[in-house]
Amino acid sequence: MESLNEVVATAIVKIRSGGEVDGRFLVARLDESRMDETMARDELFNSLALAVARQFQSGLIDYYEGDEITNALWWLMLETSIAPIAFAVYEAFDTGEFDRGDGVDRVKEFTVPMIRAILAANS
Repeated sequence: MESLNEVVATAIVKIRSGGEVDGRFLVARLDESRMDETMARDELFNSLALAVARQFQSGLIDYYEGDEITNALWWLMLETSIAPIAFAVYEAFDTGEFDRGDGVDRVKEFTVPMIRAILAANS
């Protein structure tokens, strides 16, 4: 059985090799991990999002990799249920997506502190 960190690592390999990570990819990896047999769906989504957040905060993945995985998770949640912690992690990455032309580094100013707060509240 794969851990959620291994699911994230597999997603990163796919992203770094030029592939896309979407909801179908996550479902397949989560099915292979068999974690959905031991965790409720919301708990699984929250745990996956926290694994992404931890890897981002530690520098193992970059913003764009975390954003792609959480976007895939968001679409997956839309089809099933919105897990509150996973939604907060999605929103943290979402705030960094768009340059508004004001010179603000949205990842540094918004995403990083939001991820730090989410992880502090869920450690």
